[in-house]
Amino acid sequence: MVAVPCLALEDIREQIESARVVWKRDQQDGVPVALPHQLAIAQVPVKIVRTQDGNGIRNPSGFALMVVDADSAEMRRVDGHDTGMIFVTSRSSEEMIQGIQAELDKTAQKTKPAAKDSAH
Repeated sequence: MVAVPCLALEDIREQIESARVVWKRDQQDGVPVALPHQLAIAQVPVKIVRTQDGNGIRNPSGFALMVVDADSAEMRRVDGHDTGMIFVTSRSSEEMIQGIQAELDKTAQKTKPAAKDSAH
C-alpha cells in the first residue's frame, strides 16, 4: 500500500479519471491486450492503426502500434525474435502511478463479484 498525501488526492482522482478515459477509449478502439490498461495508468495514449504503402494503398494484413509522444523506437533481437521496442516516459510520478493502480485494483475487485452474479 502507498501512503498518499492529502494534498495529492484531487490530482490522483483526476489521474484516475483520465486513466479510465484512455482505457475505455482503447477498449472501444478494439485494443485487445492488457498493456493499454497499464499505459492508460501512466497516461500514455496508444492506438492500433492500419498501415499503407507509399501510394496510400492499405496493406490488407498490416497494422501498427502508434504511441503518441513516444521518446524513441528501435528494433532489438529478443529471445531469437525481431522485437520492436517503443520507449515512453509517463507524465505521472511513480507514486501517482502506484496510487492509481491501487485504486483501479480496488474498483476491479468490487466489480468482479457483480459480474459473476449477473452471469448466472
